[in-house]
Amino acid sequence: MKLLIVDDEKHVITALRLLIPAEKLGFSEVLSTQSYLEARAILEKERPEIAIVDIVLQNQTGINLMSFIQSKHLPTKLIAISGHSDYEYVRTMLLNGAVDYLLKPIEPHALQKALKKAIDSLEPAPAPVEAPIEQAQETTRHLRKLLSGLLTDTQDTIDRSFETLAMPFSDLSECSLLFFNTSFFPVFNAHFQQTLSIFLVKIRHMLLSSDFGYLLEHFGKPENYLILLRGENASLNAIEKLSREVFGYNTPSFFMGCSSPFAFPNDFKSAYREAQSCFLSVPCHNAPHILEHRPYVSCFETLRPPEKLLQQMLAGMIVGRESEVIRMAENYLQEILQAHSLTFGMMADLKRSINHAETTWTNMIRAVFPDFTISLADSVSYNSLLDENLLFSLDNLREHLLLEIKGGMKAVTGQLSHRDLFEQIALYLSLLYTEKIDQTEIADLFHINRDYLSRKFKQVFGEGMVNYINRLRIKKAETLLRDSDMKVRDIAFLVGYSDEKYFTKQFRLFLGTSPSEYRFMVSPQFAGR
Repeated sequence: MKLLIVDDEKHVITALRLLIPAEKLGFSEVLSTQSYLEARAILEKERPEIAIVDIVLQNQTGINLMSFIQSKHLPTKLIAISGHSDYEYVRTMLLNGAVDYLLKPIEPHALQKALKKAIDSLEPAPAPVEAPIEQAQETTRHLRKLLSGLLTDTQDTIDRSFETLAMPFSDLSECSLLFFNTSFFPVFNAHFQQTLSIFLVKIRHMLLSSDFGYLLEHFGKPENYLILLRGENASLNAIEKLSREVFGYNTPSFFMGCSSPFAFPNDFKSAYREAQSCFLSVPCHNAPHILEHRPYVSCFETLRPPEKLLQQMLAGMIVGRESEVIRMAENYLQEILQAHSLTFGMMADLKRSINHAETTWTNMIRAVFPDFTISLADSVSYNSLLDENLLFSLDNLREHLLLEIKGGMKAVTGQLSHRDLFEQIALYLSLLYTEKIDQTEIADLFHINRDYLSRKFKQVFGEGMVNYINRLRIKKAETLLRDSDMKVRDIAFLVGYSDEKYFTKQFRLFLGTSPSEYRFMVSPQFAGR
């Protein structure tokens, strides 16, 4: 029977050697070390039955050593010692199988009692060992809980309570993370589904047998998969080779986002985002690499429709010009799709831009009808965009995005048709007040008599349409003068005036001061512009 003493203070090791009646207790050899790494090597090579371990070992802990013992399924029974009352560490070690805990300076009687307790624990027949697959499932459950916590953790360092949770994985240091999302694969196809199932079985077996890392299925969402790897190129190469063997070398239909090597567990959150981003950087038309290392840079700001276009489209909806609205939508999509080589991330951003358009329309309408609401069905999924050869189709994407815009237009026109006619006119004017508006044209658009429009509008809003439009323009000009450094002349043109002097006259008429004087009062930092 062998005994190992691990303490970073040499005099403690010497004292323990003198206090332990090795021969009497049945120890054939007493090993010792002051180094954490050397302790791991001794444990794996010599497999001592009992180890006395200091809780704090320079920049490591006894918890880390216990984790190593458990991960290697070593028979060693551990007795913890410490110069301090490290409650959380002690509690963790005792909960995870430490035989006893001794406080320095160690009393001979207490030491011998703890050693006998450890020796006695060796005598009963060992409990049946879980099957490897059951152990792997338990480990994966623990890891899922840990990683889910890491995604929401806001602290820069791992405190003691967190180290308790991370204990079974404390031997991980530099790792890599692989991510894939099956909603971007042709999972409706039986052959692909079968191939994916084969891959998952083989990757589980590889990770379990080689100790490369862990597979987490349905992480956060049913379609999300993570592979946490020990940070070695060998494991990445092995997974890439296996992927190509299963899915094919010539036309890969399977790919994963791959993070840079990161420190586990502190940098897991950023690595998770990076792996997701790399996954989204793959071109829709084909996946050139099984492992993608380039993070995707969002294009949402450049893809979303300009507010001016959204105003014009909503105005067209209000007066029932459906064909004109569809033409504007088609032109927007045509310009976007021709200008970019589409990636999965860009496709997601394009979908977000359509959602943004629907949200913007809702907010514009609520400025006049506060109770307005619509609920739209999502017509776009990756699988709906594939052709008969399971290849991404740009035409299918364009068709489905237009279908979603048409659905939004139908919902808007359907609800507005039941609203007050003159409130609809007010909404129309709020969208196009920067343009030249003719009352005769407005009357024709809303199918009413011009004289009736003029008389009723003044009755409803307390002023004529021309004054109402000027008020909208001046209100927008107020905002621009206060919140931007645009020149007064440019603001005049932007809100619908072709003559700066006329703009100044109207501004003074409504607010009793000139645009320049107003800016000096509310935003002196922009004065003189």
